[in-house]
Amino acid sequence: MDGGQVYNIEFLCSTFYVKHHISDNLLKKIKSQLQFIRKNPNKKHWNQNLAGALEEQYYLDTDNNNFYEELEDLVLNICEDIERRQEVLNPGTRILDYNDVYLESAWINFQKKYEFNPIHTHSGDYSFVLFVDVPFSFEDENTHKNVIRTSEIDRSNAVFSFVYPDDASEIPITYQHLKVDKSWEGTLLVFPARLAHCVNPFYTSDGNRVTISGNIIFDNTEDEE
Repeated sequence: MDGGQVYNIEFLCSTFYVKHHISDNLLKKIKSQLQFIRKNPNKKHWNQNLAGALEEQYYLDTDNNNFYEELEDLVLNICEDIERRQEVLNPGTRILDYNDVYLESAWINFQKKYEFNPIHTHSGDYSFVLFVDVPFSFEDENTHKNVIRTSEIDRSNAVFSFVYPDDASEIPITYQHLKVDKSWEGTLLVFPARLAHCVNPFYTSDGNRVTISGNIIFDNTEDEE
């Protein structure tokens, strides 16, 4: 990978996801642009293309920020690298034969208290989510009054979850809950686009949980002469 990026690969039965922390400089660039993007009178709502019960979801325009290209390069480098490793990551899966790889679309989510994303998948070959601002701590969410009488192992306020079949489990569907809170700011997840996932609501902050997401395509279309 360009720049010698280091990331962690987490396995989920027959699938996986990648976890990487972006540079502090890139995170700072992104945070400095968020309110400008949000207040832009020409911003494009992206809700009609998404499954989430979120009021504010905007298309990430390549022309109104100074971080898009750097974020795009990072994500595409990771995707190309994990695709080259497919035979190790997922035995029996053929490495894609492609002519080009590109970021098909990207968008920003401003998630408010009580809003959520139901279980869904994405289009394309890979997807990503970058946690930019998270206005709560997991400890506060885990001890909120709505879950305090629930068994601690079953508490799931504010979690980001991957959902996948697990033949080794008595339950046909397994959840991998990620306890995303303030400490996750700057964390990037990259995963196969068909890997189902969801985001539970949070309850302990009036701030916005801000993420950037996008879909990546490996194009194998032959050029016409």
